[in-house]
Amino acid sequence: MKNYSKKTNFTEKRLNFIYKFVIPSARLVFKTFYNYKCSRPVDINNPVIVLANHVSDYDAILVASGFKRQMYFIASENCFRKGFKSKMLEWAFAPISKIKGASDTLAVMKAVRYLKEGKNICIFPEGGRTFNGRTTPVKIATGKLVKISGASLATFKISGGYLKIPRWGFGRRKGPWSGKVMGIYSAQELKNMTPQQITDIVNRDLYEDAYQNQTISPEKYKGKNLALGMECALCVCPECKTIGSIKSLGDEVYCTKCGLKTRVDEYGLFGKDFPFTNVAQWDDWQEAFYRDYTESIKDNNTAIVFDENVNLQTVDSNHQTVILGKGRFSLYRDRFSFKTDDTEINLPVEKIPDCSVFSRSNFNFTDSEGLHYELYADRLINVRKYLSVWTILREEKQ
Repeated sequence: MKNYSKKTNFTEKRLNFIYKFVIPSARLVFKTFYNYKCSRPVDINNPVIVLANHVSDYDAILVASGFKRQMYFIASENCFRKGFKSKMLEWAFAPISKIKGASDTLAVMKAVRYLKEGKNICIFPEGGRTFNGRTTPVKIATGKLVKISGASLATFKISGGYLKIPRWGFGRRKGPWSGKVMGIYSAQELKNMTPQQITDIVNRDLYEDAYQNQTISPEKYKGKNLALGMECALCVCPECKTIGSIKSLGDEVYCTKCGLKTRVDEYGLFGKDFPFTNVAQWDDWQEAFYRDYTESIKDNNTAIVFDENVNLQTVDSNHQTVILGKGRFSLYRDRFSFKTDDTEINLPVEKIPDCSVFSRSNFNFTDSEGLHYELYADRLINVRKYLSVWTILREEKQ
């Protein structure tokens, strides 16, 4: 126990040192070389739970630069399987691991325990970076967590980050982005609020619509390959309605089936002759298409969406993976199916309580027994379609 205490104390000192000396330096670097502007760092008495929108892989540093006191971040389990980068992440922030695509009770319990001990916690409650430039609405579970923690609450919003580094894209654009503490709410204030009221405040403070902002105050985001990777966000052609026919090259996005194409400009907008102005509009149409298409398939023998030559593996809480093989992954009305030359795995939809997308094209889900799966490929694919259709199927069964 004595050794554990010494180790814990050493970790605390290291993390506080990073916040005191390294984070201010990082703030200067991001301001000078990345054109990032952040509001003056605030000092809030411990414990506080910081909630922020999620737009880039740099968000931990961006948020940390807005607060004077050290905090612990909840990070996706996938972040702990990146070799040297993961080691640096653990050294600098000692994050709490949360399995993506699962209701990770242990991670939540650890966060609450840290808050009860007087430590600060930061969470990106959307659960993943935005694909369309809009902040994903926060669920009431976040309000409940804030309520039971008994801590103060601070909200922090990053603006411009989506167009600076699109989740589906490659490289960084030259353009403005900023971070700001939106609100600070004392433990006493929160005590008199319901979880829904807290959730409403968080949604109000964190909401960002990148393309709406562009219509109000247009900004240029210059760079190379402005459309590259867009098929990870959008895969249904608005002209021929083919799923999986969208590809990207350089600044151009096109359909391999009917030839429809357009270019992306420095404002993140499509050409005037294209059916949509931006990614968000296309994404809205795509989600509506998925709903109509899913409802049109009545039997359990027709795959709604699928991919060939993809990999499936399981992941445990110690970040160890077991590869199940390479083959065809499909989503039917009643099940997920993975078929290789040697094996076939079928998982009923009703036994998949959680799903999510990691990075551009990794699909994570967990079955009712707690076994965690990850789908990935050696090429760019769109896995958002599985999350969209799974959500529709789950809603039908409620």
